[in-house]
Amino acid sequence: MAAAEVDLGYLASHLGMPEANLTTVVTDPTAELVRAVLSAVAAKGREYDALYTQKLQLEVELETSVRSAEAQRDASNETARKALKDVEDLRRKLKDEGMYTPKPHVKP
Repeated sequence: MAAAEVDLGYLASHLGMPEANLTTVVTDPTAELVRAVLSAVAAKGREYDALYTQKLQLEVELETSVRSAEAQRDASNETARKALKDVEDLRRKLKDEGMYTPKPHVKP
């Protein structure tokens, strides 16, 4: 069974190791080099976990902010609707009492 080709240059840059070390691990591994590679892989794994956790926290914060903004928007819309209804009611009362005549809209 043939060994799969591995892009050692990519792995070296991703793990922050010299490519020569990875080449030696593939061709003539020593316990020390294998430990160094596994240590680098573990460090990248921890880094990934930390970034993933941060990503999840940011997604939750974003969702919370969006929901809060939507709730504020809805409350503002409801306040505006109520104010408009109050104005209409007051105009109707004034009209019924004969104290209000609508002014025609003049376009500038």
